[in-house]
Amino acid sequence: MVGVGKPFAIVPDLPNRVFQGSFTNITLKPIRTGNRSIDKSAAMLELGWYEQQLKRLGKGKLPKPDYSVWLSLIYSILTQGISVFKKRRG
Repeated sequence: MVGVGKPFAIVPDLPNRVFQGSFTNITLKPIRTGNRSIDKSAAMLELGWYEQQLKRLGKGKLPKPDYSVWLSLIYSILTQGISVFKKRRG
């Protein structure tokens, strides 16, 4: 389900665009730090990054597609501790 929700986290009005015929392809950038040892947990990085985008939408804010993965990772560690590196169901 997370995979299906990713485009909506970046383009919240996607359904409206599809119905209006103004839809264009959406390219989702890979969520990577550039550090191999951290990026092996890429699924966790992506999940956290998209969770933060959805949280912004829930607060009535616009998504930040260019939000730094490093800031996202730091936020996740500060709020959840090192458990962000453990596998979880997503």
